[in-house]
Amino acid sequence: MKRILIIMFLFLAVVILTGCQTAQAPTSSVEKRTSFMGITLGMSKSEVQGILGTAIYIGENDSFYIYSYGASTDKAIFYAKPEIKASIILTAGTGYSIDKISVGNTSSYVEQIEGVAEEIQSDTTYYYYLYPSKNLYFCFYKTNDILATLGIYDPKKAVFTASISYY
Repeated sequence: MKRILIIMFLFLAVVILTGCQTAQAPTSSVEKRTSFMGITLGMSKSEVQGILGTAIYIGENDSFYIYSYGASTDKAIFYAKPEIKASIILTAGTGYSIDKISVGNTSSYVEQIEGVAEEIQSDTTYYYYLYPSKNLYFCFYKTNDILATLGIYDPKKAVFTASISYY
């Protein structure tokens, strides 16, 4: 239940603006992440379902359809409209990592691995480290600096902005 609340909060804390890009151009030494949890950005809903199993419809906004996956619904995929391709891949689950970073780590640990965040945003409950040049997203609890969710996104399809409802 806690994980679904975290994922649901993400929908309230994130607005996705299609077609906007705020990232600096990546250098050749920066690795852009295109896959996470066995899912590749740009996959269709049926391709994702073949890997993660049955999808649970969570909601939608002007830019995305949002689905949750897994027995504990700890994985969320945002499918960009109108093409319905995976554009944001997130998890609140402890069984996944990116560069040895997983749910439960601290922001200082993330900075040791990824460097200083390219963008930092916050709302009343969470703060967000974004690395658009690497397609990386990390969300921390403000109360204890613990990583709540992590994932990847396509900055050409999605820009995160905290504290704005997706309705």
